[in-house]
Amino acid sequence: MKAKLISKSVSLLLAGYLFSHTSFAADITQADQYFQQKQYDLAKVDYLTLAETGSAHAFYQLGVLYLNGLGVEKSQLKALLWFDLAAEQSFLDSKQIVADLLKNTPDESKAKIQVLSDTFKQSYGWQVVHNRYFAVIDHNKISQKVYFAELDEQGNPHISDKQDFVDSVGIETNNDAVMGFDDSSLAEGEDIQSDFFFSRPTMQDIRSRPFYAVIDYEIARDGSSRNLELNQSVTETNQAYQEALADLSEHKSDAVPFFESDKTLFINRSYIGLASYTKAKIQNQYEDLYSWLFRKTRLWKRSEDLTDQYHYAMALSTFNWLDKDGKELDQVLDKLAKVGHPLAQFEYGLKLYREQTDIERGIFWISEAAKAGVSRAQYRLGRILLDSPWVKSDEHKALFWFENAADKAYVHAYLSVAELKLLAQDQTFTQC
Repeated sequence: MKAKLISKSVSLLLAGYLFSHTSFAADITQADQYFQQKQYDLAKVDYLTLAETGSAHAFYQLGVLYLNGLGVEKSQLKALLWFDLAAEQSFLDSKQIVADLLKNTPDESKAKIQVLSDTFKQSYGWQVVHNRYFAVIDHNKISQKVYFAELDEQGNPHISDKQDFVDSVGIETNNDAVMGFDDSSLAEGEDIQSDFFFSRPTMQDIRSRPFYAVIDYEIARDGSSRNLELNQSVTETNQAYQEALADLSEHKSDAVPFFESDKTLFINRSYIGLASYTKAKIQNQYEDLYSWLFRKTRLWKRSEDLTDQYHYAMALSTFNWLDKDGKELDQVLDKLAKVGHPLAQFEYGLKLYREQTDIERGIFWISEAAKAGVSRAQYRLGRILLDSPWVKSDEHKALFWFENAADKAYVHAYLSVAELKLLAQDQTFTQC
């Protein structure tokens, strides 16, 4: 019976990962693809959906549509209103575009435009949208950290043993078979295929080959691991991987997360399989993998393409010995986040939040990725709105983001929606 439950848990995890790549709701990448393919009517629908949560990118693109009459009736006024919203968040050159559009406008018309703009901002303005959907930081607590500590007989933490981070669970395999390196799941929603494959296995059972994976999960108030999520590449049919994943799902840490003197829930990341190996071990035992990583990371690092730069960041994250000074990953992610790469925004925000180096900025970047339609970010923002000790808990905001993630068939979000509606303190949830 236990084996069946483990098998079911693993199946749910993999299903959640695969389903999260199927978009049933708006996301900025899909909207931009429609725009590039000149399917402006579809692009407009998605941009308008994203505008509801204050996406500056969506505001800007709606301005472009109306300014040029792409799939809509050309309107300089509507373009100006959308660009003005993007300018409120200093997005790209939106402020300059607004200034140019107003340059030759008569003063009496400017006054009318300002009234319209103020009215428009009552629905889409940054402060209005932020208050409606996003986390309110408790600045009295933001300087304090979650720590992990064992409990004494009375259930109180051993304060002297507390640590800022729980040890990541590294699970290795002893199988030295040649590995097929698969980077097709490096990024959500991207169809990336490796251009290199190692020597094919002969009689070796493909299910027992070495693997690597990076797993994000929540550490509950009792120390148990919950809502495991595949973050990086893995051979999903690998039996050793499934066994390692089952071990991780059953793992219960002796170190429980605390904030001040109260138990809390917190996010953690584990590196399993080859991702937990040292540089020397990979170099000695998996020379082909080491050579592949060296070649690919060098190419990605030099590339101007944002997707290549993102892959480089993910390589640094997965095999952290590639980041020689421990600072390059943050630098690459920061650069990508600032130019609007949604997946990098989520990865960077989660890193800042998980490592507690800058909680507020971490929440900001997770929120930006959620605006862009990244289902993992939407789910994580929902959890932050429910569980984070640094923000004002808000069940209605959390439900909004869980439902957005569920619209993309994100399994953990389905469960969170159901749980919230059953257990919410606000009794109106039972009527939803």
